[in-house]
Amino acid sequence: EKAANLAPNYVDAQVNLAMVAIYLGKKDIEERVTAWIEEMFKVANDGHNQYPKLINAYAAVKNYSKLAEYYGKLIVIKKELLKVEDAEDHMNFAVSLAKIGKVDEAKKEIREAVRIDPNKYGQEEEKLIKYLDSGQPLP
Repeated sequence: EKAANLAPNYVDAQVNLAMVAIYLGKKDIEERVTAWIEEMFKVANDGHNQYPKLINAYAAVKNYSKLAEYYGKLIVIKKELLKVEDAEDHMNFAVSLAKIGKVDEAKKEIREAVRIDPNKYGQEEEKLIKYLDSGQPLP
């Protein structure tokens, strides 16, 4: 936190602080710093570089709600800013949505992943949709 305070406009320091807060379960610091990061990304357009770090932290602590939130943001930024669509991001977004019970949205993201990369995900689509329809929780 001291490093982030020494360089309050240095996004990497703030993201690193947010990651530590996520890992340690320090919600107050996490919420304060991620709010600041979001404001900076409105100006700096650096979310495509920084969101994966936050995604990894939320995945490590199994915070699927935040994981879904940040995958959604990453997908939008990549599409709007970089003009890139990433099937793997959509599939990971689908898994995080399914984990929080948003099955219909998860199916939509699975279909989107298949549309983007049918060679990688086309054979899995039907199996994944059936699994979600079965009501069984994802492992």
